[in-house]
Amino acid sequence: MQSELLAARERAAGLEAQVFAHTAAEYAGKGDTVLITEPLEGDGVRRLCDAVSGTCGGRCAVFAGTGGSYRWAVIHPGQDLRAFIRDMNQALHSRGGGRDGFAQGSAACTEEELRAYIATGEPMDKAGAYAIQGLAAMFVIGLDGDYYNVMGLPVCPLAMILRKFGVKLLGC
Repeated sequence: MQSELLAARERAAGLEAQVFAHTAAEYAGKGDTVLITEPLEGDGVRRLCDAVSGTCGGRCAVFAGTGGSYRWAVIHPGQDLRAFIRDMNQALHSRGGGRDGFAQGSAACTEEELRAYIATGEPMDKAGAYAIQGLAAMFVIGLDGDYYNVMGLPVCPLAMILRKFGVKLLGC
């Protein structure tokens, strides 16, 4: 039974690697790339982002999730994102990490809000793909301490309350 389970996992990993390689080939040379996909298991978000960033020739951001919760990874080759990763870990109670040119985390948003946010262009001029004081603030779900005492209006809780009352955010 154990060997069958191990063999099934190995086959699944091989198929996933093939899909990631195909996706990377599809985006080869396209420059900055943003992908939104269904949830991925384990470190799949990072591995997909890594595969595509190796071929796209620019920054790659992968958002994987559904139902208002996304895990994300951003890779920007040659960029030092260590300070960004350190800030994300502190601000979001995250255990993220990585290397130069890599960051990961999570967002509390719908796919429609995510697409609308990406369409603003704000994520593509930030090393980590967003500015916490910008539009992405409505997607930040946790902090260590009260960051908004420094930043001002608690945008994420306000956005969540407004959504409950049917208010459309970012035009969607």
